[in-house]
Amino acid sequence: PSTGIWMVWLQRTLGVLLVATAAWIASPLIAQNEVKSAKTINGQRVHQVGNVSFVVIHSLPELNAQLSKAKQENKFVMLDFYADWCISCKEMEVNTFANPEVSKQLKQLVLVQADVTANSPENQALLKKFGLYGPPGILFFDQNSEEQKIHRVVGYMSPERFTGRLKQVIKTQ
Repeated sequence: PSTGIWMVWLQRTLGVLLVATAAWIASPLIAQNEVKSAKTINGQRVHQVGNVSFVVIHSLPELNAQLSKAKQENKFVMLDFYADWCISCKEMEVNTFANPEVSKQLKQLVLVQADVTANSPENQALLKKFGLYGPPGILFFDQNSEEQKIHRVVGYMSPERFTGRLKQVIKTQ
């Protein structure tokens, strides 16, 4: 009987330690998200990540408007699927997008961020359109608003690998 009580106590203690460790590991990502800057410019919400700005969208019509605008400007588009609850999305912002070399490359593209935090019907339609189950997902579109599927990124990617991906995308411009 005393062995059973000891095991229950040990399991509960280890469980508490595990949760505390997970919270400690995630705390820089959560803190970084809390200080993120979101502002509105010309009626359009913009999300600032380091030295780059993403136009925030929530639906397919909003994406189509951004793609049309980029097409008129003859520019490539990077679409980042993001959610506040997505830890890998926060890692991409803190580690990858804020990296100086990545930021330098990103400034050559039109940056659009699909915020699917609410998981609304519009968000779900946007994810479904591209065959994604959730964030993070990064898609690249050429000057004709056609996705360059060969360059698609699903999940976290380190700054070094992402810089290489961006160089491939920009080379095809």
